[in-house]
Amino acid sequence: MKQGIGMALALVLVSAIPVAPAQATPSDRENESMPYQYIYLADFARLRHHAELGNVDALFQLGLMHYDPPESSGIGQSYRRAFALFFEAALRGHTTAQHNVGAMYWNGDYVAQNPVEGYAWFLLAASNGDSAGKRKQKLHAPDLTAQQIEEANVRVKDLQALLVKAKHNRDYDPHHYNIH
Repeated sequence: MKQGIGMALALVLVSAIPVAPAQATPSDRENESMPYQYIYLADFARLRHHAELGNVDALFQLGLMHYDPPESSGIGQSYRRAFALFFEAALRGHTTAQHNVGAMYWNGDYVAQNPVEGYAWFLLAASNGDSAGKRKQKLHAPDLTAQQIEEANVRVKDLQALLVKAKHNRDYDPHHYNIH
């Protein structure tokens, strides 16, 4: 199921269907400026349904769609919603979502900018095998003091305990972790 959602979403987002006038002539069909209608609604609803069932890949993909909506999709950009979806996927073990939570803390997207918290999430993602987390760890280490890096390393241990607690309690709601 994990493979199918990402691939189906990618195929749907790339595909477009030309909408021809009611009584199109052959010359109308050849016109390259013909409007296109992107089909997102059914696939967005299906993706949201899978996310509500707890599918981590669906949570992550929805987070991406809210963070940077596809052009002409009709989906509004919402860093708040993106963060909540990334955070839930991160608690469920999605390493790229862990990286994205770190990036949102680092940049101050929806949450207050906090380089130590962001770096801690990068470290967590890197420790779980995420290549982007490893790159960000190397990239941003020079931007932090030795004390901030030590604080981030301590915070990683707290985050690892948080992931275990969330898994044990089956509680992945960001509001329960003081994320609003």
